[in-house]
Amino acid sequence: VDSEDDNAHLQENDNDDVASSDGKETDNRLRRRLIDDKNDRWTGQGTDDRYSPPFVISLVLATLEAFNPPTGSNELTQQPNEEMTAGDSVEIEQEAVGIDVVSSNPHRESFVKIARRLSDKGCIALTLAALSSKCPNVRRVAVATLGLFLKAIHMQEAHKLKTWRERPQIAMILDSVQRGLVVRRAISIARRKEQGTDDQPLLVSMLPAASAIFLGWASMIVSRPSDDMFPSVNRTFLRLGDYHGAYKDCFALPAFISLFCGSFSEDNSQARKERLWALQFLKDGTRDAYCYQVAARRHVPELIMSSFDSLVSRGGLNKADAEPYILLEALEVLLLNGGRVSRHH
Repeated sequence: VDSEDDNAHLQENDNDDVASSDGKETDNRLRRRLIDDKNDRWTGQGTDDRYSPPFVISLVLATLEAFNPPTGSNELTQQPNEEMTAGDSVEIEQEAVGIDVVSSNPHRESFVKIARRLSDKGCIALTLAALSSKCPNVRRVAVATLGLFLKAIHMQEAHKLKTWRERPQIAMILDSVQRGLVVRRAISIARRKEQGTDDQPLLVSMLPAASAIFLGWASMIVSRPSDDMFPSVNRTFLRLGDYHGAYKDCFALPAFISLFCGSFSEDNSQARKERLWALQFLKDGTRDAYCYQVAARRHVPELIMSSFDSLVSRGGLNKADAEPYILLEALEVLLLNGGRVSRHH
């Protein structure tokens, strides 16, 4: 009996040891996961890959490529040895004044409609935001997707689509981004030639998160003329004049100074909405030390602290006002996500 009790007691101890070891492994696994989530603020805490930007953008690119019409499918060609008839000259004159001489192509129409539907779902905004991805392959897929959206937007069938009323504004943003990336690429190529490193592969430039998020938000705002920020965002792109309207804030903090400081002295509702909107995209766009450095170049931390001090001195603090709270939240995000750079600034 004593031996049976001893065996039972030993069995219980073994079970307790196994349970304790399993508990320790579980705790270690949870601790490692928490550390990973804390260190990598870009991937988030979710484990469902169905909603990851690389997966969604790859699906968007595949959809656009599936409906992409072949090049030259709707173009008139004239052989050099063929004689031009009177009918041909009439068609050329009609093309010169903008009269359609080619019947509509169903492939091109389907491609434009698919691009419009994807744009309405926010796919252009997501693709623009993906330009800030740390993965160069994701940025390559994003650039390819934006190229197909540009192709659809500038097609003749898109101009005829009367329901796509926001097409000119979206085209303005995409054209600006494309020219901005081309300018930055040309600068990088010239710098590599000077340094003698032009034999290395040239990757798609990684935009700061604040710049990419601003572009994503802007593409959605210009699609809704009733939005309160539509005049300000639309005016920001209309003012671009260098390199035929190229987006010049690829590696800077876009429109923050004009939105936050340009109307700070004004005490109207629109100026307050612009300031809150600027602070919000600053909060969402400051993800790491690189983003903090971009904001620090424009003296944003000092500007926010002086603005908060101004609100306190003039007695503008009240519980119903969200501006002082979002000012403090923006400062907190800058300090936490900026890392060592922000603490030594």
